[in-house]
Amino acid sequence: PTLLPSHPPTLPPSHPHPSPLMDIIQLTGIRCYGYTGYLPEEQFLGQWFEVDLRISVDLKTAGQTDRIEDTLDYRGIIATVKKIVSTAKFALVEKLADTIITAVLTENRVQAVELKLHKLAAPIPDFGGKITIELTRTKSESDILTVLPSLPAC
Repeated sequence: PTLLPSHPPTLPPSHPHPSPLMDIIQLTGIRCYGYTGYLPEEQFLGQWFEVDLRISVDLKTAGQTDRIEDTLDYRGIIATVKKIVSTAKFALVEKLADTIITAVLTENRVQAVELKLHKLAAPIPDFGGKITIELTRTKSESDILTVLPSLPAC
């Protein structure tokens, strides 16, 4: 006979998610033009960025009711990401990534977020790859009480 564990299953230690198994909404390939970069021309001319998100949220109720009010409306998340990328002018992509993940964590239903921010064409001589920043935050770890800067409409 197989014995069942007395505690809920958790992900293996190698997985970046810090909590028990959760429902996930993935939003990948959110492309937008932005003005974040260390070099002055990056903040003047701009460049393409791409954002991928794994958002932990309880989807059980929405799965039962089939009502958008019972889930995370990801249209708003996509709009928020695009607004931040297209209007922010930070020197570091780390700051841009942190601003995005903090904004996503302010959504009521969101429990945790994994973010990948890709700088698709970094101005580095003889380098044709992309730069990627990966962040993982949970609501309890994030300082979401910090007021996000008000951003102009796109």
